[in-house]
Amino acid sequence: MYGAIAQAGGAAIQGIAATLARKEMDKVFAREMQNQDRYRNESFDKWQKGTQQQGVETARDDIQQGKQRRQDAYTQINETSFGPNEKKTAQGQMSFGLSGDARAGLGGYSDWALNKMVRSIRLQDEMNKISNFSAGDASVFPSLMQDAQQSQDKLAMFGQILSGGGGAASSLGMFNQQGGAFSAPGYMKQIRGVDANQNYNANYEGQV
Repeated sequence: MYGAIAQAGGAAIQGIAATLARKEMDKVFAREMQNQDRYRNESFDKWQKGTQQQGVETARDDIQQGKQRRQDAYTQINETSFGPNEKKTAQGQMSFGLSGDARAGLGGYSDWALNKMVRSIRLQDEMNKISNFSAGDASVFPSLMQDAQQSQDKLAMFGQILSGGGGAASSLGMFNQQGGAFSAPGYMKQIRGVDANQNYNANYEGQV
């Protein structure tokens, strides 16, 4: 009876260990999914803001600012005297101003293209950082799951030992009940037809 109880207790402990290990694995899995969701949302936010900065409004602002900076520079040059012998005419200043406006417009487009490239590089760099963090978490996820799966191995081993010992005790008890060779008293009741309960000298007197 005690063997059966021990066997049942050991099986119950093994079941508890499996349940606890499964819960730990569920926690690790849920945590990994939360991390990946956070990386995905962060990546989407970065991409959305980055694409908004590449829109028409940003292009118009970049072109206008670049053009204005160059116009101010050309105006300052046109108004600056480079020597006492320099002769400036109204026609020459007007021509220089018109040429400066045209160059400033082209420069504004150049500034917009440059800014767009810089923003794209920065956006890609931020996206790569998020991707690297996500890949790093994903690479250690299998080992974390394995650790969680083995977190209750000692408890499961104890249950297995207890169950195995209970099973052995039950088998021995059944063997004894059936009058096996190790039943007591009189476990050597019959050995080669000799009754061990009889006196040895009585059986073998005169034979030696």
